[in-house]
Amino acid sequence: MSKKILFRSDGSHEIGFGHIVRSLSLAQMLKDIFHITFYSKSLPPELKKNITDLNFGSVEISSESEFLNAVQPDDFVVLDGYNFSYDFQKKIKINADKLICIDDLYNQGFYADLIINHAPGVTPEMYSAQAYTSFALGPEFALLRPSFLSTNYTRETDPSNLTLFICFGGTDFKNITPKALQIAIDSSQFEKIVVVLGAGFRDTVELNSITKKADNVVTYHALEEKQMAQLMFNANVALVPASGILYEALATGNKVISGMYVDNQKSIYTGFKNLNAIIDVVDFSEKEIEKGFRKIRSFENPKVIDGKSPERFQKLFCDLSK
Repeated sequence: MSKKILFRSDGSHEIGFGHIVRSLSLAQMLKDIFHITFYSKSLPPELKKNITDLNFGSVEISSESEFLNAVQPDDFVVLDGYNFSYDFQKKIKINADKLICIDDLYNQGFYADLIINHAPGVTPEMYSAQAYTSFALGPEFALLRPSFLSTNYTRETDPSNLTLFICFGGTDFKNITPKALQIAIDSSQFEKIVVVLGAGFRDTVELNSITKKADNVVTYHALEEKQMAQLMFNANVALVPASGILYEALATGNKVISGMYVDNQKSIYTGFKNLNAIIDVVDFSEKEIEKGFRKIRSFENPKVIDGKSPERFQKLFCDLSK
């Protein structure tokens, strides 16, 4: 198929990397049937490398009008971000063939042909959209990178021993990692603790002072996708926020301890909490994390990610192109 998809998304150490990462996940599901280019006003070097390493185009823009000028009548456009207003969407629709919005807030009007929200419990009725708008909602449409959909990994961890995986995304701007790690060490129930720091993590002083005192902690920084997936498959418990990484932890079969601390995590957090798919630690306070660790042995983690989202997205986008 010769059609192009133009992804419009940004990432930075201030706003985080989540929009780009989940857009990249969708792009990889569609790469065999579409030509893909990313357009960004803000894109750290490490994210640009991820895009170009996957042989996708990457264009830096200085204004939204520059992006609008790039859109051609046969193009699909995917928007992922919180600054794309209803009026901006209408302008895109004037030029583009189809408009797709990845959303997790449902707090504005949409002019899209397709809205994607992989949070559990979200319904079309929650959206102010067009009569023609279709929806891809819930974990059936999980935006996961290929390594987390793979069946080639084998779990090496003895289930009777607890290996804890800790990661708070690309930046961890609230610096929760050191607090969570100290609580995990103090609980004395983990044979091994794996800490993964994102490329945007900056506050290493406190963390280093903790890790040098513990011989069961291993720290990694800015991992490639396959390395990340292997570590998660080798763990059996994961402490992560209710963002894209929660889907990865669930897909790799971990007992997941999760909560939320920013508004855009609310629908994912609430949805998986209602499914009893996570050990709820609310806002990651010290008290809640301690309570969460005490529930690990008795918690039964349900299978809520079936790994078939690529096939579903490919069909959706092919149907749109007709």
